[in-house]
Amino acid sequence: HTFIASTIGSGEISDWLILEKLWSPYHLTGDLVVPQGYTMTINDGAHLRIADQVTITVEGTFTSGVSTISSMGGGARWGGLVVGDNAETSVQILGTSLVEGSPLMTFNGDADVIFSYATLARSSSAEPLIRTTNSAQGTLHLISTTFTDSASHCIESQGSVSITIENVEMQNCQSDAIWAQGVNLEIDGLTVTEPVSLGAVEGHLSNFDGADLVVNNLDGFEMNNLDIASLSGTDNREIIIDVANIDGAPAIDLDNSAGILSNLDIDCGGSGTAITAHHGRSSASLTVSDSVIASCTKGVDLHTDGESAPMILMNVHIDSMIAIASDGADIMVHDGVLNGTVDVDSAIANLYDVSPTSESTSFGEIRTWATHIFDVRLNGNSQNADIVFEVEDYWSGEAQGSSVQVSLP
Repeated sequence: HTFIASTIGSGEISDWLILEKLWSPYHLTGDLVVPQGYTMTINDGAHLRIADQVTITVEGTFTSGVSTISSMGGGARWGGLVVGDNAETSVQILGTSLVEGSPLMTFNGDADVIFSYATLARSSSAEPLIRTTNSAQGTLHLISTTFTDSASHCIESQGSVSITIENVEMQNCQSDAIWAQGVNLEIDGLTVTEPVSLGAVEGHLSNFDGADLVVNNLDGFEMNNLDIASLSGTDNREIIIDVANIDGAPAIDLDNSAGILSNLDIDCGGSGTAITAHHGRSSASLTVSDSVIASCTKGVDLHTDGESAPMILMNVHIDSMIAIASDGADIMVHDGVLNGTVDVDSAIANLYDVSPTSESTSFGEIRTWATHIFDVRLNGNSQNADIVFEVEDYWSGEAQGSSVQVSLP
């Protein structure tokens, strides 16, 4: 029998370091540095085994193919790749399995990093699989890559880095699948089994299949084609969601948040609340349009103890025992279906061209409105006119034109 085992010296490399399948496995027992201007390459089929807490710092170029980078076993965890130094720092992980590191990569500085068809697995000591720090900048691309079995978040990200995620799967993350603060996120195709928590991020999220989505302090972040169990968050100036299937209760729970939610399909599974919105923002409304709420005990639950803009429902079909319950928060409903009770306490509900099954008020008002079109003609010809509307000293309005659409109480 012939056995081959190769070793790599620690310290800075001074030439192009290439690891080949023929001399594999390689063993690294001390920290290694790839300086600016130098390259380390791991060829297809090679296996690099790294001692406990040992790191590879990349300031130059690092590339790996269909290979394996792991610890030396026995419960040990290597310290991972430490990436980032200058605008020319580059890392390409193509089909590589990175396992048994804590974390597997720390993005700390300026770099361009690509993971494609890679596997990242098994961190320990409450460490994520990938971490980007406050000093991170540059780009991180994750393409058709699998994350599994982290001891903390699968990805923990902050800093000025821009992250692109395409067709990525994450499972068995001990904490969140993604925890991101203040970064730019462009996600198209993400499947997770644990929550995703986003704070003050920019960009978009599409084609997302997951459990719970938590959004805080967002402004203009766009999300579409979501299949989730719940959406929650606070202090959002504007969130934008188009097309979402939500199976859970509460399906949506937002505090001090505004935005536009459209084409929602919410199913509470027989009990619970579909949309909870507390302490709305005074500067802008939370608007829900072209949506369906079914199998819930309560469709919309509102509460505020201060000044807030009214919530707006447009063409929303609610089939619940209590369609809308409001404590101090005004609401406007345009069209749709309210198959349930509207219960208003110390607030005003304006219902346009829609009627609930029943109404209940306590120190509040429910105002129903019907839309009419006034077609003004003189001798059969269309005629502009100034029109004044008055309803029993209760409401008045004005309009100008030849064909005027007006909602009257």
